[in-house]
Amino acid sequence: LLELEFTRLIDKLLPPHALPTHTTEVHYQFIDTTAQLEQLISNIQNTGEVALASLYNYDQQTQQCLGLAFALQPHNAWYLSLSDDANLAPQQSLEKLRNVFESNDIKKVGHNLKEVWIALAFRDIELRGLAFDVMLASHLLVTNRTQHDLETITLRELNIRKTPEKEILGTGRNKRTWQDTDENSRCQYLCEEADFSLQLTQQLRNRMQGEEKLRQLLEEFDQPLIPILGQMERWGIAIDTSHLQELKKEAEGVLEDLQEKIAKQADDPDFNVQSPKQVGELLFDKLSLHVECNVDIKRNQKTGTYKTDRETLEALEGQELPRLILQYRDWQKRLSTYIDPLLEFVVKDKDGIPRIHTRFRQTGTVTGRLSSVSPNLQNIPIRTPAGREIRKAFVAGPKNWVIVSADYSQVELRILAHISGDPDLSRAFMEGEDIHTRTASIIFGVFPSFVLPEQRSAAKAINFGIVYGMGPPRLSKQINVSVKEAGRFIRSYFESYPKVKHYLDNTIQHARKSRSVETLFGRRREIPDINSKAPRVKAHNEHIAVNTPIQGTAADLIKKAMIHVARRLREEGFQSRLLLQIHDELLFEAPPEELNRLQAMVQKEMREAIKLDIPLVVDVSHGKNWSDAH
Repeated sequence: LLELEFTRLIDKLLPPHALPTHTTEVHYQFIDTTAQLEQLISNIQNTGEVALASLYNYDQQTQQCLGLAFALQPHNAWYLSLSDDANLAPQQSLEKLRNVFESNDIKKVGHNLKEVWIALAFRDIELRGLAFDVMLASHLLVTNRTQHDLETITLRELNIRKTPEKEILGTGRNKRTWQDTDENSRCQYLCEEADFSLQLTQQLRNRMQGEEKLRQLLEEFDQPLIPILGQMERWGIAIDTSHLQELKKEAEGVLEDLQEKIAKQADDPDFNVQSPKQVGELLFDKLSLHVECNVDIKRNQKTGTYKTDRETLEALEGQELPRLILQYRDWQKRLSTYIDPLLEFVVKDKDGIPRIHTRFRQTGTVTGRLSSVSPNLQNIPIRTPAGREIRKAFVAGPKNWVIVSADYSQVELRILAHISGDPDLSRAFMEGEDIHTRTASIIFGVFPSFVLPEQRSAAKAINFGIVYGMGPPRLSKQINVSVKEAGRFIRSYFESYPKVKHYLDNTIQHARKSRSVETLFGRRREIPDINSKAPRVKAHNEHIAVNTPIQGTAADLIKKAMIHVARRLREEGFQSRLLLQIHDELLFEAPPEELNRLQAMVQKEMREAIKLDIPLVVDVSHGKNWSDAH
């Protein structure tokens, strides 16, 4: 079931104890006395390495940690309760352990050590000596999946069933919090987590033997980010809630007005514009707009209802009703996808400043990019007026501070030029030409000074489309030309940059043989279906093969830049804070007196994070909010 990725079926088909939770007798014990705690500290100091696990009710402001577990050898673990009614006073116990936690000589291992780092940071303890994160190692070794929770890894690597959290807390409306459970349940659960983390550390370390590039990625790229991301999550980013409330009020008013107009046109006061079924029946059965516009209608294969997606509605051009429905959907998305979720996650810090504390996931993508959840701050548009209005709500926290944005310029195209070694593409970047204007000049056969804005936009779509393996059909839709014309543009591109074509072809050929691709730094991605007999599946996997080395290298680059920037911020005593990473962009809040020094430092460290044959360009700007800083 695991090999075929039917992971959800395991719990359905296997009763809770069909697989052993342990292969041998275990010894999990409470730390109830000072003598036991001191014995644990002594054992950790003698061993020199400890597996850690933390258990808490996740709260953005207090991060209430209920307990910690420690494992020094397989099948044995210790549990320290940090609840208010624990036998040992929590803060005093943590103070006794401070030297252990903050020692670089005592190595810390575990699964998702960022959560342990954050839990201790809320107690003013800095976790140092991070040696091996099972979750991050699994992400490097098992590359075509994004499930790297401890339960999945334990089942895959040890063939042992870890007790699922839902077995203790339940699910749905009846789900409890860890605060509602008894100490014995917490002890058994968390000790098991520390125990399995220790066993998996040895297992995955063995698997990394001989994988020098993966080990280097773990130790020099992924694990050093743990405290950086932990600190970013703790700080959060300040929010102008009054601006968001104004946007909410505006959106609700527009939606109400659009609903009335649509219902009037439908001649039905109860018409539900959010029902695709009702929209389809209105447009195609009642009004027959497809006949008037000579448009072929499509049905959903599963439900048999009419398709009413954006492409279908836009095809009914000139008709007011489809246009109103599209407007309604755009405003509804603005409200439900961006404004409401942002307001939901606002909490006030100790100074009373409203902030949002997104959580950064290091294993959420197969390319190595960081992802953002609760809420997702990486999906807020930048090129639309609506997106820019929402970005105005992200501000600096302290009074008179500013937001600073540092963004790599055309980084994926620069990486493509470096990897492919194409002399003309490289020369364009070396000489500081506008690459989109140059490409437009080549494709349309005009001097650069005569390139029109729409020609440059088309060239930009082609430049970035090549990186993503875009073919003529998709390009034709994007720049609104025929498939034949799009194919001619792509051929012209490859004639102008022949080594790019050579690189793409070689990459696909190599991927077909090895069923995998790598970034410049050796981050690997398995592509098991690249030799599929199904044309669409095969084409999709070829696109993955082309894009992953470039996008993955860009992901590694921004990670290295964050590590260098964070080191300089710390060593040079900056007050400025790194707040967000959004793909190729870093966002800071800074006091005015540090602005020039910060911008110069960030620009230098981002440009020099890795050495390429092509110069990296970093655009740095600032403003009173995220939108103004771009």
